[in-house]
Amino acid sequence: MIRVVVVDDEPYLLRSIKQSIEQAHADFKVVGEALDGEQALIVIDQARPDIVFTDIRMPVTDGLRLIEELRKRNCDALPVILSGYQDFDYAKRAVRLDVVDYLLKPLHPETLATLLQELREKVENRKKKRQQDVLESIIRNRVDATLSARDIEQLFSSYRGYACLYICAGASCTYATSSPFPAAERWSRMDLGAEIPKHLIDDERCWIVDVDSPNERLIAIGSATGQVSRAFDLASHIHHSLDRRVSPLSTVADFFQGNPMEMSPFIQGMRGVLNRASVFGKSTFLRRDDAAAVAHAASHPLAPYDEKVLRVLIHNRLKSQLKLEVKKILDACEAQHCTHYMLERELWRLCALLYDFGRETSAPEERIARLLIEAADYADVFHGFCRLIDEVFSQASHGEASDDSIGETMKRIDQHLLSHFTRPLSLESVARLFGMTQSYLSSMYKRIMGMTPLKRITELRMNKAKELLSIQPRIAIKEISDAVGYDDPYYFSRVFRTFVGRSPSQYREVTHRPGDRTVPR
Repeated sequence: MIRVVVVDDEPYLLRSIKQSIEQAHADFKVVGEALDGEQALIVIDQARPDIVFTDIRMPVTDGLRLIEELRKRNCDALPVILSGYQDFDYAKRAVRLDVVDYLLKPLHPETLATLLQELREKVENRKKKRQQDVLESIIRNRVDATLSARDIEQLFSSYRGYACLYICAGASCTYATSSPFPAAERWSRMDLGAEIPKHLIDDERCWIVDVDSPNERLIAIGSATGQVSRAFDLASHIHHSLDRRVSPLSTVADFFQGNPMEMSPFIQGMRGVLNRASVFGKSTFLRRDDAAAVAHAASHPLAPYDEKVLRVLIHNRLKSQLKLEVKKILDACEAQHCTHYMLERELWRLCALLYDFGRETSAPEERIARLLIEAADYADVFHGFCRLIDEVFSQASHGEASDDSIGETMKRIDQHLLSHFTRPLSLESVARLFGMTQSYLSSMYKRIMGMTPLKRITELRMNKAKELLSIQPRIAIKEISDAVGYDDPYYFSRVFRTFVGRSPSQYREVTHRPGDRTVPR
C-alpha cells in the first residue's frame, strides 16, 4: 500500500482529491490530510507518507515552502504540486525542488491515473533501493543512527518473515581474506539480481548482500505470507539451481521473523554454522536446525599424528618425506569428510610448525585462508601446501633476499600494475611474470607497499573510474567499466560501491552537483 498525504486549504477540494486518488488506483491510500503547510508538517511527521500532494497557495505556509522544509528535514516523500494557477514562476521553483509533477486543478481522471502509475513505480524502486541499503547496513553493523526501529519496521512492513540463505562458493574460512578463488570468475559474472527473482512468486522480494568474504553472499527473501515450509523449499531450489553453475556450493538456510534491525546476529550465527557444518570440497545444503547434528557428526577428532616426527622432518629438510606425511593427514581429512572448520585448524597446526622453522612473515591463519579459498578440492590443498613447504625450505637454504632487493622488486611490480591496470590482470599472471609464487608476491608486496596487489589494482581502477565519472559530457557506465579493466559493468558497479561508498551514478550526481565539488570516499 502506497501512503499519501493531501494538503489543500479548501476542505471540499481536499475531500475530492482524496476520493479521486483512491478511486484511480487501488494501491494508493490517503493516510493524512492538512489544510495548510504548517499543519501538514505535523501530519507528515506522524503518517510518514510515500507521496505528498500539496496545493501551492495556502495560508501560514504555502506548498513550496512546505516542500523546502521537508527537504531540510530529509523527508524522502515524493512531492506533487496541485494548483489552480498556471504560474511560470511557481513552476520554475517547483523544478528546482525536484517536484515529481505540477498538476492543474481540477484533476483530469486519465492524467491522474497515468501519474499514479508512474508514482507507484518510483515509490517501489526507491523503496527497494532503500531496503537494500538498510539491510546491508544492518548485516554489516553500520546502521544509520538517524534510523529508528520504527522506521525500519515500517520500511519492511509488507513482510511477515524472511527466507535467509547464507551461501559460500568454495571454502568457508574463519579468517577474512580478499584472495581470488576458483569460482570467482563465474560467481562475479552471475547476475544474482536477475537469477533469484525467477524462482519467486508475486508476494516475495529478494535482497542480495555482499558480506566480508569475497566468495560468500547472503540472500534474504521477504515473504508476505510467512510460510516456513515455502521458505525452505525455495531455499533448497535456489541452492541446487546455483550449484549447477558454481560448485562446490555450501548453503545454510533459515527463516527469520521479526524486525530486520535484529537480523545481524542471526546472520552471523548462520555463517558460523556454515563454517562448522559444511564439508570441504562438497556441495552442501543445510537447514540451520539440522546443522548442529551434522557438525557434531563430522567433528570427531582425527587420529593424532606425531608432531615430533614432523618437526624432525622439517628441521632436517627432508622435504619429500614431509610431503608424504602431509598427504596422509589430508587423506585422513578427506576420508572423514572434514568440515571447513576442522580442515582449517589442521592446516594451521601444520603451517605453524613450518613457520617455526622458516622466516615467513604472514600469519598462519592468513596463509591457510588464502590456500583454502584458492583450492577447489583436496588435490589443490595438497599442492598448495607443498608450495608452502618449498618456499619455506628455499628461504632457509638460501636466506631471504635483503629488504632493499625485495623493495626494489616490489616497486617494479607496482610500476607494472600502474602501467597495466586497465587491462585484464590477475595475481597469477603477475607472479608468473616476476618469477614468484602468488602467496609470496602477495605477502611481500603487502609488507613493502602496505596493501595487497589486488587491492592496489582495485585502487588504481577506482581512482581512474572516479576521474572518468567527473568528465562532461557524461561517459556511459559501460564505457567506464571497459576503460578501467572490467568487462562486466554490473560487477564494476558493485566493486565501485564497496570501494567508494556510493554507486557510480550516485558518485557522478554528487560530483556534478552545483557548489559541491568535494566528494568524500
